[in-house]
Amino acid sequence: MSTATLPSGESIFYTRSGNPDNPTIVLIGSIGSTHAMWNSVVPLLTDDYDVLAPDHRGHGQSSAPAGDYTTHDLASDIIALLDALDIETAEAVGLSIGGQVVLQLAHDYPERITRAVVTNTGAKIGTYESWEARASTVRAEGIEAIADGVVANWLTEPYKEEHPTVLAELRDMLTSNDNDGYAGCCMALATFDATDWLGEITVPVHAVGSTDDGPTPPALTRAIADGAHGTFTQIGGAHIPAVEIPHDYVAAIRASQTQE
Repeated sequence: MSTATLPSGESIFYTRSGNPDNPTIVLIGSIGSTHAMWNSVVPLLTDDYDVLAPDHRGHGQSSAPAGDYTTHDLASDIIALLDALDIETAEAVGLSIGGQVVLQLAHDYPERITRAVVTNTGAKIGTYESWEARASTVRAEGIEAIADGVVANWLTEPYKEEHPTVLAELRDMLTSNDNDGYAGCCMALATFDATDWLGEITVPVHAVGSTDDGPTPPALTRAIADGAHGTFTQIGGAHIPAVEIPHDYVAAIRASQTQE
């Protein structure tokens, strides 16, 4: 576990696992998550990859600059992290807002991204008004005010009933984040819309959707593959299958290597 200080002066916390001589894969999580979201996924990738799992700005142990964020900000943080570690290129995997960051990376930095894997996400998620309202609530009342409603979408009902401890740990992860940082990422979601430029992406794109994902149904994620001339895999789980079904999730990531 380490922290990289970026040229902007901000710091990004990350974990690095596996063999650094292997190809690098960067795992970029959902809003409200930290690198811990990937704890069950990382060990399944370390035989073949140099695995980076950073915390978004405003999340986990990364710094939380004031104000609203954009996906350009979040993508530039990833590029600055790669630069700090002398990594020229990487495969990028992102879930939810992480998927949108991966699309931004693929569009803006195609020479740095070898493959873009986007899961449980959309070219546009929700509305500006809905994310602005959530940001306002969090800034006024804290993440605690929205925590139960958020984590309710992360796992399927049967899994939540059978694994209450996991649900509690995810809730603790969510509420551990900086209120202003979380709100800043809400505004990144509010303003992101890749619908009109998906077709401009030249990096290979693979999309993964989950059957019981309420916030980003499979059809929403499939539309990214269609728009970017990519491929699509559907698996089970809810909004964060990386926690609930990590083996299926990793198999779906690897499917991007065989379907192109």
